[in-house]
Amino acid sequence: MALCWLVLVFLMTSLASAKNPKGPSGPPGVSTEGVIYGCYKKVNGQLRIVDGPADCRPSEFSIFWNQTGPPGPEGPPGPEGPQGPPGPPPILWTARQSTPVNLTDTGGPVLVLTLNVPAGTYAISGKVSVANLDSVVRSASCVLNTGDMTSVVLGAGGTDDFAQEISLLDAAPFASDTAITLSCATFNGSAAEGVLSAIEVELPIE
Repeated sequence: MALCWLVLVFLMTSLASAKNPKGPSGPPGVSTEGVIYGCYKKVNGQLRIVDGPADCRPSEFSIFWNQTGPPGPEGPPGPEGPQGPPGPPPILWTARQSTPVNLTDTGGPVLVLTLNVPAGTYAISGKVSVANLDSVVRSASCVLNTGDMTSVVLGAGGTDDFAQEISLLDAAPFASDTAITLSCATFNGSAAEGVLSAIEVELPIE
């Protein structure tokens, strides 16, 4: 008699395994495709999870749904984030003239100041006081090697307007380390108190 019971238990276990080929690795009632099957009782609405439609009784409706639904619509944009911290201050490069430079009619401008800067894009400014040491009115000019040039007329030496300050402005990008120069020319004079500055800017200058 005991042997008959053992045989009956073995047969029931085998049938249960055949109905659920997923084995113990998957969640109960969920197929390998992620579909959940259920049986909905017509009388009282009771729902039970089963392994497939064939498990439903005549008094039940067979229903199914996906374990994972389709993606929902994209949500609205989130609020704007807080303002970030300010960036570092721009780098300023400056050269100052230490001693006056004599200007003579040598056929071209005489170097007054040199400012070495690394690669980058710069706004450049320069100024220098040019004096006429001749006894007659003379013209004088100063130029940056990046292109800007300014000319003035100087009164004769000893007059009120024999010296004037010349200012220059320019902007330029440099692909490598570069020497920015300020040079001046007149027939017989001097250049003093020169200052040459370059401040690095973020955007390219056309």
